[in-house]
Amino acid sequence: MRYALRDLSREDAARAAGVPINTLDVWVHRYHVGGKRGSARLFSPRDVAIIANARKLERAGLAVPEALRVLEQALHDPPEADTILVIEDGQPRRVRGDFNLAASNAESVTCLWIGHIADHVISKLEAPRVAIQN
Repeated sequence: MRYALRDLSREDAARAAGVPINTLDVWVHRYHVGGKRGSARLFSPRDVAIIANARKLERAGLAVPEALRVLEQALHDPPEADTILVIEDGQPRRVRGDFNLAASNAESVTCLWIGHIADHVISKLEAPRVAIQN
């Protein structure tokens, strides 16, 4: 699966990102998430990883536009599974492996395991869809 190839439907993107489709539609309209081919909205695995992580940052108190801006840069390239996004006093950076929170002098620290979340999203996208018959 190519990380930046936009060939996923909005339904698949919402399912894999774990957001309601209505939320995705609002983010597409307000923040221009994903892309468009003709009249169809399409998403890449990268877009879906950004959406899933942005939802978590939103729940941690970061405004959605700021979360999306930070994640556009942090998830430009596929992260390793042990990659953590650390936002110290509003300044984001990617960290691999362990992050020692006790060593931080920041007044405000937000940490998000973006590599693990991106891997989880991509595994959902790669999993075959199985129809259940009654």
